[in-house]
Amino acid sequence: MSVFECTDLHFAYLGRFPALDGVSLRVGYGETVALLGANGCGKSTLLKLLDGLLFADRGTFTAFGEPVTEENLEDEQFNQGFRARIGFVFQNSDAQVFSPTVREEIAFGCLQLGLDRHTADARVDDVLAMLDITELADRAPFQLSGGQKKRVAIASVLVMNPEVLLFDEPTAALDPRTQFWLIELLEQLRAAGKTIVLATHDLDTLPDLADRCVVFSEEHRIVADAPTAEILDNHDLLLSANLIHSRAADRITTTVRAPRRATTVSVYTVDGMTCAACTQKIGKALRGLPGVTAVGVDLATATATVTATEPLSPPTVRAAVTAAGYDTSGIARKPAAA
Repeated sequence: MSVFECTDLHFAYLGRFPALDGVSLRVGYGETVALLGANGCGKSTLLKLLDGLLFADRGTFTAFGEPVTEENLEDEQFNQGFRARIGFVFQNSDAQVFSPTVREEIAFGCLQLGLDRHTADARVDDVLAMLDITELADRAPFQLSGGQKKRVAIASVLVMNPEVLLFDEPTAALDPRTQFWLIELLEQLRAAGKTIVLATHDLDTLPDLADRCVVFSEEHRIVADAPTAEILDNHDLLLSANLIHSRAADRITTTVRAPRRATTVSVYTVDGMTCAACTQKIGKALRGLPGVTAVGVDLATATATVTATEPLSPPTVRAAVTAAGYDTSGIARKPAAA
C-alpha cells in the first residue's frame, strides 16, 4: 500500500488558471521524493492537495489507503487522524508562524489535537532541544531571522511526530550554514524512516535531499519520474522543463553530480534521561565527537540518533555519554548506511 496515490488530478485556480493537468503519482512508505519544475508548474499546488488544503477538480487522491475528500475531512475522527500523520512546512515561514512566542507556536498543533498541556510542554521542550533553539523559546517569532523562523516552523511540525513530511522549497532564501543544517536534518529524518515529499528547483542540493525525482513541465504535467542521478544526467529534460539554462548545461555535471558524502546513522539507547535538559546535555556531548554532523535525542524512547561521517566505536560513544552524566552501552541499536 502507498502512502499517497494520485490518479489523473486536475486543478485550476478560480476555475480558470490551470495548475495540475492530469497528474498521477504514487509515494511509498519511507520514500523521499523531490518534485522538480519551474515556478508555476504545479509543485506547491500538489503539496497542498497532499495536505488536504486544496481539493482536485477531477481525479482521485488516497492517503494511507483512504480516499481524501472535502467531505471525508469534515468528519472529525478522519480529519484528526489525517492531520496527525502529515506535517507541512511552507516555503514562507511568515505564512506559518503566528503565535506570540516560539513556545506557544510549537505547542499549538499538539493542543489542537487534544494532547494535555503537560504532554504538549514535554514535547515542545524536546523539539526545542533537538533543533538547538531552546534559547528562542520565549522570543516572538516576528523578531527572528529567516533561518530561525525556518527552524521554528519545522519544530512546529516535528513536535507532532508525523509519519509524512511535506516541504515546499525547503532551502529557499537560507544562508549556506542554515542550508547545510537543514540538509543534515532531512538526512536524519530519512534515516528515521519518515516519508518525505519536497518541492524544489534547486538542483545543487538534490543528491543530498532525494533518491527519486518527479519532473513537472510548464504545462502542469509530470514528464519524468526516475532516480535522482538519472534525472540529473538528462540535460535535455532539464532544459525542456526550464530547470537549467542552455549556457549552464555544460556545468551541471560538476555542480550536481558530486558524490554524496558517505554518512552512518546510528541509534543508541541512553539511560537516565528524565527531562529536556537531559537531552540537551547528551546532544551537546555527542555533537562534540569527531565526524558527528547531526544528533537527535528523543526523551520518549530514551534514544540518541547520531549522524557521522564514519562509524563511532562503542567506547567513544559510551565515554561521551558517561561524561555528560548518563549511561549507555555505546553499541548502536540500529545502524544504517546513509
